Amino acid sequence: MEDILALMIPIIFILAMASVLILRPITKRLGDAIHQVQQDRHETRIEQAQLEQIRGLVEGVQERLELLEQRQSFYESLMEARPQRRLEGAADRAAERALN
Repeated sequence: MEDILALMIPIIFILAMASVLILRPITKRLGDAIHQVQQDRHETRIEQAQLEQIRGLVEGVQERLELLEQRQSFYESLMEARPQRRLEGAADRAAERALN
């Protein structure tokens, strides 16, 4: 039994050293890959936040543009009605003068 134990200790030590030498580069690469994935996710979150901010700004500009279009349409309708009123008013005044 002591002979088997005496043989097992160096074998286990050699296997442990070999596993460390073999598995360390693999686990290091795996850790780097996991770190890169986490970093990409963080950058994606930042990009999503920036995208949401830009989307909000564009929606604000769109609302202001729609308001400006409404105001311009209203102004144009007033300007179209204004010359007609002047002509109608001028025709009425001319008719009154003709009658007097």
